[in-house]
Amino acid sequence: MPFKIKITTLVLIFLVIFGFSKEAFAAITYVGSASNPTPDSTTATLATTPVAVTPPAMQTGDLVVMVAQVRDTSTTMSVSQTGGQTWISETQQNATAIRMRIFWCRFNGTWSANPSVAMGATNNTVVMHVFRPTTGTNTWSIDTALTSANFTAPTTPFTVTIPSITTQRDGSLALAFWGSSDDNTWGTLTSGWSTPGSAQYRNVAGSDASLTAAYKVMTNAGLTGTVSKNQATLGGDAGRYMILAFKESEPAPIYRSVGPSATTSLTDDGSRARTVTLTSGVATFSNSLPDNVGVGDVVLIDTNSSDTITSADTLLFIHGRTDSTHYILKNQAGGTPVNIAVNDTYQIYRAYTSLADAESGTRNSTLSTLGFTYTGGDRDLVTNAEQWNIACYANGTTADTTAVTIDGWTTGAQNFINIYTPVNSGEVGVSQRHAGKWDDAKYRLSVDGYTLISNATGTNIVGLQIEEVSVNGRNVVDLGSAARIASNLIRSNSQGSDVGIKINSSNVYYYIFNNVIFDITGTGIVDAGGSGGLGYIYNNTIFNAGTGANLGTKTNSYVLKNNIFANNTANVSGTVANGSDYNVTNAASLDYTVTGGGNTHDKLNQTFNFVSTTFGSENLHLAPTDTAARNAGVDLSADANLPFTTDIDGAKRNPDGLGWDIGADELPTAIYRSVGPGATAFLTTDSSHANT
Repeated sequence: MPFKIKITTLVLIFLVIFGFSKEAFAAITYVGSASNPTPDSTTATLATTPVAVTPPAMQTGDLVVMVAQVRDTSTTMSVSQTGGQTWISETQQNATAIRMRIFWCRFNGTWSANPSVAMGATNNTVVMHVFRPTTGTNTWSIDTALTSANFTAPTTPFTVTIPSITTQRDGSLALAFWGSSDDNTWGTLTSGWSTPGSAQYRNVAGSDASLTAAYKVMTNAGLTGTVSKNQATLGGDAGRYMILAFKESEPAPIYRSVGPSATTSLTDDGSRARTVTLTSGVATFSNSLPDNVGVGDVVLIDTNSSDTITSADTLLFIHGRTDSTHYILKNQAGGTPVNIAVNDTYQIYRAYTSLADAESGTRNSTLSTLGFTYTGGDRDLVTNAEQWNIACYANGTTADTTAVTIDGWTTGAQNFINIYTPVNSGEVGVSQRHAGKWDDAKYRLSVDGYTLISNATGTNIVGLQIEEVSVNGRNVVDLGSAARIASNLIRSNSQGSDVGIKINSSNVYYYIFNNVIFDITGTGIVDAGGSGGLGYIYNNTIFNAGTGANLGTKTNSYVLKNNIFANNTANVSGTVANGSDYNVTNAASLDYTVTGGGNTHDKLNQTFNFVSTTFGSENLHLAPTDTAARNAGVDLSADANLPFTTDIDGAKRNPDGLGWDIGADELPTAIYRSVGPGATAFLTTDSSHANT
């Protein structure tokens, strides 16, 4: 699941705006089949090439699987007419007398022609099977790679068994195929499997051949179990089998944790006095785990029964938390693991010991020494149908001091990277996020030099403390591609020309909101992307910068709403897009030009009342006495481009109905109520009317 802010409303908003998704499949369903020659005919003959198939009825998003079989010893089969689709060809499988090959695609909604396969000149069969995803917008990918082998002529009752494969993703579709060198009929399918289309597809041209299939939708990832059919008639013929599994490519949420320099275990049961049980992916611990254990952490369980942890044991990741003794565990691919009976030896670790290591896939050194491996680093999230959540945890007051460059990852609209600090009890027992002011006891990225560079499209950076501490001046956050930057504290201790957020890409969208950017000698936000980026800069507080923002002169670029520009030498250099309004400053001018004007709610020469502006210990929450920005903004909960309802702390904006604040946050109004056990009588009175 994607990152969660402690207010549920914001979670839902991020799901809508940023394409966050949760693995929540119903079930893949079988739609229909077609073939050439016609199915199950004792007189069906086809020896010409190419072989075209008239597709059955289907809809956009369906999985189309074509299985081609030829009875010869030399043909290499290929798609000769695509029908307007993009086909993926699995490796051709060759037996002594027959050859088989699988081609598959996601139906794009229109057939430009009947698809065809170039084949041999003796005995050719092509069968098409169609399956429907749970959601039409999903794509398809391979879950378990193709396995194939020849089988010898079976003896009575002529049963051919295909070995089990292990699927990786809940809800995957396993497909098995048998091809034989005679016109056999097939029956007696293993329970739990189903036959798509006809019981068999026979071809009696020249030397005979027969083809049959079976499928199974795997509710939970794991072993499919063996699958068998018998040659019901004309039995005793050799051939070849194939088995593989497909998955819907709604991204599987993957969680990995980061703890700066945290190589040692967070907790373990070395004394074997405590236990853990795993049932349907839910782990029950006999004793409460520490409050700082949470999503992304590695759980090692002694399933090798050696009473110690070795590489032969089970490695799983925390994907959710119910309470201090109940956690959701997944395998490294995001699938539900097999059940584990009561076990009295376990250890829990952070997956990585710096954010840079999480980006590169460099595992916690202790886990590497133990011999454990798991996926990560320069990952193709589209092909692997994943969405990565990198959860950053505090380790006392130890900072993460390694510069980070996010590059080499393949991302997509639904396949992105979330870098965030876990907040709520469904993730961790104690929040790892700052409370809107700098806190060394929460996760912080503190680097001498360029701090965080992101070149992966659609990366989300949420709830971090990020600072640059070199004397020369560098970029704190450097964005080389579209990104969402929210609820961060960004500052610099540099004496040089530093930049809080630098935008380095043109004509892509950026969403920058609920951040506090402060103590920046250079510029808070800079667009250096040539022809300029696009995006929405909402409800940020930019304080004590050389220039608040330098956004260039492109007329249709950034919309600025509800931002505070305070104590900056200059505020906004450049031209901002129409719709920019409700920005406020303590200076005589915001310094920008709004395309088309209309910024009638901007406020100048204001006096802000922050909790503290003392350098090094700033608390830029608006105090209850503030009148410049408190309750003075525009409600963005239904904004057409970036709707949200919470502030940098995750608290609901405008809870009292008095109005939205401008800037990242306000200090909550203190409410006092007293309690006195059994104290129903008044404490004092002025019944004599002598006191005032």
